[in-house]
Amino acid sequence: MLRSLAELASVFRSVSRFADEGPRAESTQERHRTQYAIRSLLGRLVSRQPVARLLDDVHWADAASVELIGHLVRRFLGPLLGAIAFRRPPERLAAAFGAAERAGFGSGLRLAPLSPDEAQALLDADLDGATAAMLYRESRANPFYLQQLARVARAGPVLPPPQPSRRA
Repeated sequence: MLRSLAELASVFRSVSRFADEGPRAESTQERHRTQYAIRSLLGRLVSRQPVARLLDDVHWADAASVELIGHLVRRFLGPLLGAIAFRRPPERLAAAFGAAERAGFGSGLRLAPLSPDEAQALLDADLDGATAAMLYRESRANPFYLQQLARVARAGPVLPPPQPSRRA
């Protein structure tokens, strides 16, 4: 237990007050111990109550986080609900996610881009058709980007992006 606590303290600063040791230099062996400590902690938590692990924007995760997520996807045994959102899975996680799906421990939900009608439903009715069409095109049908572009458009005129010059 104390060894796991020290490993967790190296990742979670709030735990360090309960551990005797401070943060350590990170080696492959230390990363593996940290992964096992986090897996052990999650195992204890799910034995007492339902737990959900929600991760967003995993496509921006650093290498150590990607490694930890892969470790948990491949090796965690227990009733844990995990929702992991990304645009494209980090290369090192794609195989782990695929294996979890094939084994029946996970399922992927691939969201399609917004249709023009769905995009229009998100936009203000007072936006003119040309601006709405440009925002849809520039957002690449991504709901968040569409809403942010619409917010900017409400603040003032929106200019189309500059087109590359063509030389004859």
